[in-house]
Amino acid sequence: PRCRSMSALLSLLLLLLPLLHTTALHTTRPLHLGGGRLRKAPRAPRVRFAAAASASAGGDEEGLADLGSLAPVGELLKPLDPQLVSVVEQDPSVFTLPATQAGGGDRFVELFRSCAPYIKMHQGRTIVLHISSLVLEHSSLFEETMVDLSILSLLGVRVVLVVGMHGQVDDAVRAAGAEPQIVGGRRVSDANTLRAVQQVSGEVRARVEAALARGRHAPPGGSERGASSAPRLGAGVDVVTSNALYSAQPVGVLSGVDFKSTGEVRRVDADKIHAYLDGGAVVLLTSLGYSASGEVYNVPAVEVAARAAGALKASKLIYLTGARLVMHSQLGGAGASALPVDQRPLVQSMRLAEARELVRHWDARSEVAAARLPETADPAARSRYESAEFVVGGLCKRCVEALSSGVNRAHLVPPAPGALLQELYTLDGAGTLIAYDVYDGIRIATAADVPGIAELTAPLEEQGVLIPRPLHELTRDVHQGFYYVLTRDANILACAMLKRYALDCAELGCLVVSPRYRKEGRGDSMLSFLERTAISAGVSRLFALSTRTMQWFTERGFVEVPVSELPERRQRTINLARGSKVFMKGLNSPRELDAEELFWAADAPQSRQARGG
Repeated sequence: PRCRSMSALLSLLLLLLPLLHTTALHTTRPLHLGGGRLRKAPRAPRVRFAAAASASAGGDEEGLADLGSLAPVGELLKPLDPQLVSVVEQDPSVFTLPATQAGGGDRFVELFRSCAPYIKMHQGRTIVLHISSLVLEHSSLFEETMVDLSILSLLGVRVVLVVGMHGQVDDAVRAAGAEPQIVGGRRVSDANTLRAVQQVSGEVRARVEAALARGRHAPPGGSERGASSAPRLGAGVDVVTSNALYSAQPVGVLSGVDFKSTGEVRRVDADKIHAYLDGGAVVLLTSLGYSASGEVYNVPAVEVAARAAGALKASKLIYLTGARLVMHSQLGGAGASALPVDQRPLVQSMRLAEARELVRHWDARSEVAAARLPETADPAARSRYESAEFVVGGLCKRCVEALSSGVNRAHLVPPAPGALLQELYTLDGAGTLIAYDVYDGIRIATAADVPGIAELTAPLEEQGVLIPRPLHELTRDVHQGFYYVLTRDANILACAMLKRYALDCAELGCLVVSPRYRKEGRGDSMLSFLERTAISAGVSRLFALSTRTMQWFTERGFVEVPVSELPERRQRTINLARGSKVFMKGLNSPRELDAEELFWAADAPQSRQARGG
């Protein structure tokens, strides 16, 4: 089903591109400059096919007779006969939309409507996309990935592209009669290796530019003789690269190993990159970094992508990688690791804190492995060290670094056709999402928090927005674990209550945010945290009672329901005279909450960093 969804989504976006492409295609004659004014070139005289045939046949009358004379196509078009047109009236309830390339007409509309919020959200946002060297090894996959990237650009996404070349550089080094040197997961770049990196970098740049230029004069679905069969966009995408988009410095000597011309990012020129992105171009960053004194360094592409994303305060950092994060079992237990790889559930999302813990866990295992691996290890031992776990562990580390530098979200996406589009424009996505921890500071309340909660809720109780709670009742509820608080520097910024009334139903109550912090998404953070808590406990319905904040709940997916929809325990205790309205929301999956956070917390990291939070 996921493959069918990806295919349908790709077809949908390809169908929409002619509407999004603003280039004027109606002018069929070139414009000539003359006398300081623009004027259309004179229309060429019509030449019948016979004349062309005569010229090609060198005036051979026999060849002309064989070909015959064909009138121009325009003269063969028959005008519409009004007498053949009639009008019928159809019942809207039985009307069926015609089929499209994306499937049935209804399916097209459904896909378009579901994608629309994401299209709007990603417009004008900056993403940094790293493509694994694995993609370069498969021509058709590379071409389709470039098509997807072009679609992103045409949909208004500002794309910075970094292409990994690890495998291609290894091949080039071996072709020169040497063996790649990898120590601790880092390449030693001697003179031969640096030449290989320069050679491969030039080839990759040419492939990217050619792929993104393709289709400049071809409509969607068009083809040219000898060209790739990848879908055509009808408009190429400008590619910009430069030696001054970031500067590099040498790694130097680490643990007694001289890494020679291997470098690391020193500084990213964010202003210059933003200027190119403002012009509508895709910015291509390579592994070749330059110092102010003119030295050339081989900088790992994964590092370039992460550092660029952090410097640009990008909305997303995306790694296209063949390694996936999967669980041992549906519940995460280690006893079911014998499951086939394709049946193990994908880790769809992680919080920043979870990703940090995962990186620490893998680092500990890598240190043990590295300690057992000699510097001149045989290829088989090096292959074990550079396992999929080692690779994806390194990517997770880069994601953590980027998120800590102000990037909103990071993604690990499989290099499959359409996977990039599915990850960005559908609810379920296609890979693993690592999100900035918008729940930082939220915890279960303790007895020491009771005075702060009472102080926070008192003004709303006086206004009649909240039902007054005696201090002993509040203390009891806190002791029973019903209350949660959001704190910073020992100050309570927000509080909320989550109380279960049935196995599948819980109440959200007393959600209060300090007036000083009400425009920063704190209430949304609390709501999302409690929704995740409820889902993990098996709750599928969350309800709230309100007399003043109905619109806030409605905007967040709650629907007004009658009191009879409440669990019987809650119906017996509700004060009907207060006239509170009941709002209920169905809870499905954490990934759905990830999608909701995309819309209300897209700029949370930047705003919090600006405040020093």
